[in-house]
Amino acid sequence: MGRPALPTRLMVGLHYLKAMYDESDESVVERWTENPYWQYFYGEQFFQHELPCHPSNLVK
Repeated sequence: MGRPALPTRLMVGLHYLKAMYDESDESVVERWTENPYWQYFYGEQFFQHELPCHPSNLVK
């Protein structure tokens, strides 16, 4: 009951990129939107222009 979960591959990938590049929650989500390679590697079939999730979802 409620909002569907985000894909696990996406969330793990964002956490991985956050740790690897020492980024904040906000900056890793913004950089993901700008980088088609990150998007493809973490499961997107097409280039996305919207944020994949709200940055606060990474700490919940």
